[in-house]
Amino acid sequence: MTRRGRAVASAAILGAATVLGVLVTDGVAVLAAHGLALSAGVTIYVGASNLVPEFQGKPGWRLPAAFFLGAGGFFAARALLASVAG
Repeated sequence: MTRRGRAVASAAILGAATVLGVLVTDGVAVLAAHGLALSAGVTIYVGASNLVPEFQGKPGWRLPAAFFLGAGGFFAARALLASVAG
């Protein structure tokens, strides 16, 4: 199979898995209630587990500062939205 054929097949498998995931999530009550939170948690874990070692491997303060400023911006926006929402 050519590289292009493998890429198209991989995209088709990914699309089918996505549709199957939607159907399973809709049919399983626990996933329907908590599936989004679960996927968000997995995404945050993967992001953090890949970012933090990157900070430790590179000298300097810019990368960690950008990370903590981004996290601080998130929490500030969250607090602001919570105060506006009441």
